[in-house]
Amino acid sequence: MKPFIVLIGGSYSGCGKTTFGTRLLRSLGKDWAVIKYTKTGFYSTIVNNKDMLSVDGKDTRKYLEAGACEVLWVQSPKEGLSEVLSMSLERLSNYKGIIIEGNSPIEFLKPDVVVFLNGLERPPKGSAIKVKERADIIVRPDKMEDALKETEELISKKSLLSHELKKRAINNKISCSVARQIAETLGLRYRDVGEMADALGIKIVNCELGCF
Repeated sequence: MKPFIVLIGGSYSGCGKTTFGTRLLRSLGKDWAVIKYTKTGFYSTIVNNKDMLSVDGKDTRKYLEAGACEVLWVQSPKEGLSEVLSMSLERLSNYKGIIIEGNSPIEFLKPDVVVFLNGLERPPKGSAIKVKERADIIVRPDKMEDALKETEELISKKSLLSHELKKRAINNKISCSVARQIAETLGLRYRDVGEMADALGIKIVNCELGCF
């Protein structure tokens, strides 16, 4: 089963991504892993050594303390990120879900939920623009509690969506009318259903209204 992927990006370093991510992780329960991405100039590496990840003050330690089953610290220039990210996701593929912190992974993934921390102290860096454009939830610094609740609800709805699509698909196909019914029952956009169906390899057929 494909893990549920939540990507957390933000305007700039220090805008609250890790604070949001660790608080969300505590609410999600067991069987979640974390990928923390850091951009480098020349080298690519995947750090899984607990001693290195547990150094006092590191974001990776905060995720471990928040209950992550496994944390990988992915370091790479943007050009090499696709390969190391793919390797990291394969390693964590047996978990229920994965939180990915960082902006650049958005260019190589289709996360199930995208959260953007909208820092207001200075202009966003370039890598933040694409995350903000694709964000399902934009978090204001003074509204983190509301955003956490909204994110938890969206994860729950999209998890149910995945379950319903797989249950009701026949030969990896589902009719447009059934897909619309699922979207309306869960209070999700048709786009959400279409994207989830694509991710699951399920084709939506007999679509007369152009919803998908």
